[in-house]
Amino acid sequence: MVDTHHLTAILDDLLLAVDPRGSAGDQFVRLPLLVQQAVESARPLADEQGVTIAYATITRQPPVVGVPAGLRRAVTALVDDAIRHARQQVRVSTAIAGRDVVIDVADDGPGIEPDMVSTMFDRFATSSVLAAAPPEGRQRYGLGLALVSEIAHQHGGSVSVVHTDLDGVTPRLRLPAGL
Repeated sequence: MVDTHHLTAILDDLLLAVDPRGSAGDQFVRLPLLVQQAVESARPLADEQGVTIAYATITRQPPVVGVPAGLRRAVTALVDDAIRHARQQVRVSTAIAGRDVVIDVADDGPGIEPDMVSTMFDRFATSSVLAAAPPEGRQRYGLGLALVSEIAHQHGGSVSVVHTDLDGVTPRLRLPAGL
């Protein structure tokens, strides 16, 4: 049975994905606080899955310019995806990389197939393992990570995989600092 929270999250994803405005807005957003809130919100899911979640950041980071709700949704999607795939641990961090602020969300799961790296942020992307699962085990629509990509692009940023192997995956959300 699908719960109301799950349906609301799907609806939010769909509405954000088809938002015709396509502009990032002009609010200054402090990512360390936003990421910390997303991590704290994910703790019940992590506890339910038997996964620990850790967050580390440097204290002085420039803000980014954007829509807080969209950025929060992107971070939440990355954290939720990491929790679903982690064996025991998810590590979230924010840092400065050149003129950008980056958010890394690392899990210690089984990694992803090499052929998925180039398409994992596309709509309806599904791994061959998930596609081969019985219908009742699929429950993923391939929209969460695609939404992360769309939100990143709306904010002048990007999302990519910076690490993948048998010890897990680390996607990176990169956003330009609003200096």
